[in-house]
Amino acid sequence: MIDEDTILRKSKSQILKDGDKPQVVPSHMKLPYPHLAKKKKKEESQFKKFMELFSQLQVNIPFGEALDQMPV
Repeated sequence: MIDEDTILRKSKSQILKDGDKPQVVPSHMKLPYPHLAKKKKKEESQFKKFMELFSQLQVNIPFGEALDQMPV
């Protein structure tokens, strides 16, 4: 069983003890959910491929048929 007061006292005393030391900021932070970053990269690459294919899409419809399909 862990007593919350002892945890708080330890952290407070440690803060006071470490108060004179300069704080070191890490150059990079670990992602809390690294699988989400991989998923986002994958989605971005898939969207890029989709847009490349979509830009190559051509639709050939005769002009008369296109006019028939337009609402008045």
